[in-house]
Amino acid sequence: MTQTTIVLNPKRTEYSAEKAAKRAMTVAQMIEALRQFPADARIVVSDYAEYMYAPVTLSDLHEHVEEE
Repeated sequence: MTQTTIVLNPKRTEYSAEKAAKRAMTVAQMIEALRQFPADARIVVSDYAEYMYAPVTLSDLHEHVEEE
């Protein structure tokens, strides 16, 4: 059986997390999108025009709190 790999290839367009977040999908939208893939699919992020890849792990998830 072939392992499914989901490649996230975000375009770097913003210099702040707040600006990028305004254009980003919500958690609910991400969950709905991921339902289209097998539950055992692995997720990686590409960088450098798909020259390098990084695995997405729980330790990569960080909440960014905007300072006022």
